[in-house]
Amino acid sequence: MGKAHLVLLAQDSAWNLRLWRSALLSQSLKVIVVPSEAPLTEYLNEQERKYPVRMLVLDLRVLSREGTSLANFAAWFTRKFPALELVLTTDAKFDITAAERGWARKHGAADLLPALSPLLAEVSAPGVVLRLLATLGIAEVDAKDLRRLLGAAAPLLPQYGGRIDAQANAHALAHRLRDEGQDLAQLARELGGGVSTTQRQYLGKSYANCFLGSEACAWLANRLRCDRAAAVAIGQALLVSGYLHHVVKAQPFADGDYFYRYVEDISVIEAIDLDQVASGMQVASGLIAARSYRGTSYPECFVGHEAVDWLCRQHALTREQAVSLGQRLQDLRMLQHVTDEHDFIDDYFFYRFCAPA
Repeated sequence: MGKAHLVLLAQDSAWNLRLWRSALLSQSLKVIVVPSEAPLTEYLNEQERKYPVRMLVLDLRVLSREGTSLANFAAWFTRKFPALELVLTTDAKFDITAAERGWARKHGAADLLPALSPLLAEVSAPGVVLRLLATLGIAEVDAKDLRRLLGAAAPLLPQYGGRIDAQANAHALAHRLRDEGQDLAQLARELGGGVSTTQRQYLGKSYANCFLGSEACAWLANRLRCDRAAAVAIGQALLVSGYLHHVVKAQPFADGDYFYRYVEDISVIEAIDLDQVASGMQVASGLIAARSYRGTSYPECFVGHEAVDWLCRQHALTREQAVSLGQRLQDLRMLQHVTDEHDFIDDYFFYRFCAPA
C-alpha cells in the first residue's frame, strides 16, 4: 500500500485543520477528520473499531477544550490503543524546542509538531511533515506536492492572514538567517547591550528594563549594514524566536516609540520541568483564587504578574525569563488567558490552568 496509511486528524482551528489535511493528503495518506463537536475519547473508540487506523494527529487545543491534560489523555490513549501512534501539534508556534519535544515524548507522544503555513512551505514545512512520516516508517517527503497543496489551501483558509502571516514570514526569515550563519542568540545579546535599557512611562504607567523599537532598529541597521525596513524584519525574527518581546505583547517589532524587553539566556528555560512548574503553581499558597474584573467573575485563576513573581522566586529567573516560561506553558495549552485573548503578560491579566496537572 505504500504510504496509504489511515490517519485521524483532530484540530481545533479551521485554518490549522485545512493545512494539516492538505499536508497529509499530499503524502498519499488517508485522512479522517475528527468532528469538532464529537467527544474525542468516544470518537476514537468508535473509529478504532471500524478502521485500521495508524495514527492520531492531535492539536493540544483539543485537549484543553475538553478539559483534560496531556498526561491524563496520553495515559488513556497508550493503554487503550497500544498500536496507534500519537503525534501532537500546536497552532501557537512555528518552531518547537528540544525541551518541548521531550515534554511530549515523556507523556507517550511520538512527536510534537509546530503549526504549518504556506509561507513556510519552502523552509520548514517539509522537515515538519518528514518527522510525522518517519513515525509511520516513511523516509521521504514529497516536497513538490506538499508545496502545491499547501499553496492551494491558503486562499480557502477562513481565518488565515494578518498576524499568522506576519509570524510565518518572521519565522521564514529566522530560518534563512540561521542558514546563512547568523547566530540569532548572539545578535540578541549584542542588541541587549547596545541599546539604552531603562524605566519608561506610557499613559502614567511605568515599564522597567525596556528599550525603544526605534533605537533598536537604528542599532540593527548599523550593525548589519542594512536599511531600517530590513532591520525591522530582523527585529521581528528575533521577537518570534523568543529573544525579545513587547512589554505587554501588544505590538510586533516596529520602528517607533514602542517598548520592548530583551530576554537574557532563554536556554535556562530548557532545563526546567514544565509539569513540575504547572503542578507547583496549582498548589502555591494564594496564587490561584476567584477574581473579578469589571463586574465579571473568574473562578480559579491567577494574575500574570503574581505568577511571574512566583516563577522568579521558585526557579531563580529574571522577569523576562519567567514571562518566556509562562508563554511556553500557554503555547503548550497547559494554561490560558481566561478569555483566550492575550499571551502570557507580566501585568494584571487573569489566567487559568486548562486541566489539573
